[in-house]
Amino acid sequence: MGYRIRYENDKEMLLENVKTADNFMTRLAGLMGRKRIGTEEGLLLKKVSCIHTCFMRFPICTVYLDSDYCVIDSEVVKPWRCGKFCRGAVHVLEMHESKWKDIRPAEKLVLEDDGRERRT
Repeated sequence: MGYRIRYENDKEMLLENVKTADNFMTRLAGLMGRKRIGTEEGLLLKKVSCIHTCFMRFPICTVYLDSDYCVIDSEVVKPWRCGKFCRGAVHVLEMHESKWKDIRPAEKLVLEDDGRERRT
C-alpha cells in the first residue's frame, strides 16, 4: 500500500508515493536493485537508525526521524556508502536526492493513506 507524507503544519505533500519497510526482509532489500527512484517516491524504513547504499545505482536523500516522526537530520548518501550514525533516530526515510533541499529540521512528518490522516 502506498502512503503520502507531508509536514504536520503544511497541506502540501513532501512525497506522494511512499512504501514502508517494517520487517527484516523488506528493510534488507530496501531500494537495492532499482535503477532509480522517482522524485515523488520514498521508502520509510521503520525501526532503523542508519543505512547503507551498497548495491544501489543512485544517490538518495536520507532523513533521520525520531519516534514521533520529527526530522532529526538529513544527508545525501552516494552509492556504496554508509549513512551517518544519527543519535536518537528510530526511523529513516529515503527519497530522491533532489528532495534534500525540501527537508526541514525539527518538523514533524505525517503519514497519510486513503485520505485519512494518521500518525504511525
